[in-house]
Amino acid sequence: MSESSKPPSKPAVSQPQNLKDTNKLRNLQIFYSAFSAQAFAKTCDAPIDRVKKLLQIQHVYIRIPSDQRYKGMLDCMFRVYRDQGLLSFWRGNLTNIAQSAVGISINIIFKEYFKILTGGNMLRPNHRHFVRNMMAGGFGGVLSQIFLYPFSFVQTRLQADVGSSSSTREFFGFRDCVKKLYRIEGYQIFFTGLTVSLTGTFVYRSFYFGLHDFFWNFMFFANHKPNILTQFSIGSIVTFIAAFIAYPFDIIRHRVMIQQGRTEKLFSSGIECAMWTMKNEGLIGFYRGLFVHYLKSYNGAMLGLILNTKIQISINKKKE
Repeated sequence: MSESSKPPSKPAVSQPQNLKDTNKLRNLQIFYSAFSAQAFAKTCDAPIDRVKKLLQIQHVYIRIPSDQRYKGMLDCMFRVYRDQGLLSFWRGNLTNIAQSAVGISINIIFKEYFKILTGGNMLRPNHRHFVRNMMAGGFGGVLSQIFLYPFSFVQTRLQADVGSSSSTREFFGFRDCVKKLYRIEGYQIFFTGLTVSLTGTFVYRSFYFGLHDFFWNFMFFANHKPNILTQFSIGSIVTFIAAFIAYPFDIIRHRVMIQQGRTEKLFSSGIECAMWTMKNEGLIGFYRGLFVHYLKSYNGAMLGLILNTKIQISINKKKE
């Protein structure tokens, strides 16, 4: 048979293209699963989140006089309910979902991309692997913070509003908050404290993802199939360590946010805030509301870590 009579061969699909499609599908699964879980978790945690913010900023917030400061979590919850009503616990909740749930979803996707770019492999337990996962988690968190930081700023201002009636409220929702703050200092006000936030996010996400992947690989290569209790324990340890290390950055950024738009400011930068806090409150000033922060972030962190692990197991099984 001559060459001209041979039937034309079908173009083969290249392996890189198949791999690219698989990665896209995996990232979509991670994004939508994490978004759903975090949206639900953040809505449930919204009351605790607002209590945490009030405990963090009350010592530098002019609308909370020194003789009316909250004595702790329970006192804050009782007085907010008494003075502002039940629904006030969810002030800024929609902004919280946009900033936190979408942020964590994007962060997980960025984490996977950075691991691919740096040659990461989920099943290689060595020191380089541990550092790669820390860097991937850290850079992913930083990028998501840049995109979503204005939402975080507005959320904090809405949650800090302790007005109990229309005549004492500072803001009446997301749009009103944005308009009023923009008129005072322009768009740059919504990025105040971004450097502090990026530093804290990098530190937290680095330990959060790095330690989780380290423990996960340790258990996997020890021929242990991690059950739900093991995953819960690993998530608890990782969350506790990462939150404790990065919490001072969280305090500083929220206190800097609350000073913006005012004629008389206690401080204008993260460094000034840290110096003011150390001088007037001591080391304990950097950890106010830490216990509430653990309660607030616990459910969301556990869901995120367990969900991330489940998806990775499912993807690895499909590859086999």
